[in-house]
Amino acid sequence: MQNHIWARVWARARGDKGQALVESALVLPILLFVLFGIARFGITFNNHIMLTDAARTGARLLAVSRAHTTEPCSMTRTRIQTASMLPVASLNITLRINNIDYTAATCPNVTLVSGSDVRVTVTYPCNLMVLGVDFKSGCVLEARSTERVE
Repeated sequence: MQNHIWARVWARARGDKGQALVESALVLPILLFVLFGIARFGITFNNHIMLTDAARTGARLLAVSRAHTTEPCSMTRTRIQTASMLPVASLNITLRINNIDYTAATCPNVTLVSGSDVRVTVTYPCNLMVLGVDFKSGCVLEARSTERVE
């Protein structure tokens, strides 16, 4: 009788009925980690593309606004904020006009000189945390664009 019970236990242990469940339990966390990592990277890359486009749009507007407005900095800031579609409070905008750096919020009425360069730099904090693992703490996306004033 004792041998019969052990024979049945041994036969059940050699079976593969629970093998798929055990393999899934081992592989699923790794698969989810990779999947969420790809999604997080995609979101970060999309934010970088939006930031680059916003910086380019802002620099172009600033370069051609010499004759159109007396407040090119505020107009440029507004254009960058609407073009980026990112949270406005998180954007840090720096304008370099006549080799002087200004934040877009504190930019005085400056005279844009034809033929000089204007540079727009936009930064945005990024989040590279995947399932509780932070791959780059304090990550900041930066986009910079330079245009010649017309």
